[in-house]
Amino acid sequence: MAPRIVDKRAKRRLIQKAALKVFARTGLSGFKMIDVALAAGVGKGTLYEYFPSKDDLVVGCFEEFMIEFGEHAAAAVGALTDPTEQIRRLIGASFEFCLADRALIDTLFDFYAAGIPRRDGHSLLSQLAPMYRRMIAQVAGIVDAGIARKQFRVTDSRAAASMILAVVDGVMFQIALQTVKADAGLQAEQISDMVLNGLVIANNETT
Repeated sequence: MAPRIVDKRAKRRLIQKAALKVFARTGLSGFKMIDVALAAGVGKGTLYEYFPSKDDLVVGCFEEFMIEFGEHAAAAVGALTDPTEQIRRLIGASFEFCLADRALIDTLFDFYAAGIPRRDGHSLLSQLAPMYRRMIAQVAGIVDAGIARKQFRVTDSRAAASMILAVVDGVMFQIALQTVKADAGLQAEQISDMVLNGLVIANNETT
């Protein structure tokens, strides 16, 4: 009998997806590796083979979170070629993705908190930050396309991308605090209008 071939990438994503569900239930500070192993349907030894420590698992799951978000955003933007509409749909997709499961918002901020340097100097920022930078670069690419088409004002595209993501994160944080009501459609529309009012060149402006 031929040996069974294990798709390591698929197994890794299976564990990551299971861990995200555990994190949503227990938070990052309260989870146990055995709970993740049980949720993934794998042995504890297999879990440690893919993720030797809790920190490795947290970083790996942030990676999975970003992959799933990226896939959702890419599907939402789809075949759109107009940078203005791409920005609008990207913002809408961000709220759709996170508000589809309320626990995702809490998990997202757990990830951010995990990146803050601890008293002993340990931090996951060095591993989490590159994934966030990739997202900034993707949004900056859309802004650059808008500038090239003379739809957007000439600006620092990375700074604009950081601002867009920071505004979305800020509203998500307020939703987590329950200071604003979660309404994906309304919040996406309001933020899109605010962002695009700052970027789009009005008809009466000279370029």
